[in-house]
Amino acid sequence: ATGACGRALCAELVSRADESTKVFGFVRDVAKAQKVLPPNVELIQGDMQDAVHVAGAFVQSKARHVFISSSNGQQQVQMETNVITAAKDAGATCIVKLSTATPC
Repeated sequence: ATGACGRALCAELVSRADESTKVFGFVRDVAKAQKVLPPNVELIQGDMQDAVHVAGAFVQSKARHVFISSSNGQQQVQMETNVITAAKDAGATCIVKLSTATPC
């Protein structure tokens, strides 16, 4: 959630959220996230490479709409698969995979 696209997405979601809607950010570095994300984004610390962390985030948040934005790299497919699997297992109703050819 702390990359260029994640920051922009969190800001947009927060701007559209009503009182009953929570916006969560799954982040490795909470201190960094607190500096770059809107204060009303609820942070969950973890690592997308760790399927147990990802599953725990969905148990904690009960998120039903999921946006996946991850950096390109050798672990990208595994990280995104971890998120998709955990979201599906937790009952998410909408999963959107974001990708860009250029920075947001």
